[in-house]
Amino acid sequence: HTHTHTSAHLLICAVVRRSAVTPTIPTAAIHFYLMKNGFNTTDERVIKMVAMATQKFVADVATDALQHCKQRQAGIPASRRATAKDKRFVLTSADLQAALKEQGIGIAKPPYYV
Repeated sequence: HTHTHTSAHLLICAVVRRSAVTPTIPTAAIHFYLMKNGFNTTDERVIKMVAMATQKFVADVATDALQHCKQRQAGIPASRRATAKDKRFVLTSADLQAALKEQGIGIAKPPYYV
């Protein structure tokens, strides 16, 4: 357990040193959800560390969903695809579902949408 404690301490210290970095997800939102789920802390370093980890998770899922979207759209016949000038991607819930599945999170539409 000493190794885990040391690793956690080093990670918190790294976050404190990078205090100029402002997470995209507001720390107030992170604090709210931590408290709502029974984790009560006033240590801003811990809240900021969770905010940064959450931001990375969301970014990873979004990147994976985009890759699924690109693969899906590559399978669309050229006659139905947008022109080279109009290279927009439309993420679907199926793209998000596939990306989350890679992270070990299963989602499904409620039966009344099927």
